[in-house]
Amino acid sequence: MLLNSVRLEIPSFKVMESQYIRNTDDFNGIAYPPIICNTLFMVVRMRATRSHRNNRRSHHALDAARFSVCSNCKASHKSHTICMSCGWYNGRKVLDLAAKAVNKAKRKAAEAKK
Repeated sequence: MLLNSVRLEIPSFKVMESQYIRNTDDFNGIAYPPIICNTLFMVVRMRATRSHRNNRRSHHALDAARFSVCSNCKASHKSHTICMSCGWYNGRKVLDLAAKAVNKAKRKAAEAKK
């Protein structure tokens, strides 16, 4: 810490006490020379080595999707989702895919007529 009465000697020029920053809100009442103010709050960081970087990234890999077998139609489907082949989930029928197919065919026929 530099005190108000200390003068900073730099080879190219002198920084006098009157040039010190005296804003008590920013620096808790301590006066700093203007040159030090720009570099005072820098964060010193070590460069991460390849080993440390790769160890950190070792958990970033994506997992392959896990599939389950439908208990009704034996088709594979994503875990914890409805089987899109038959519309069953957890041992009961959730979607009526036959009715959906009929409605879709009706809509296509209506669009074709227009």
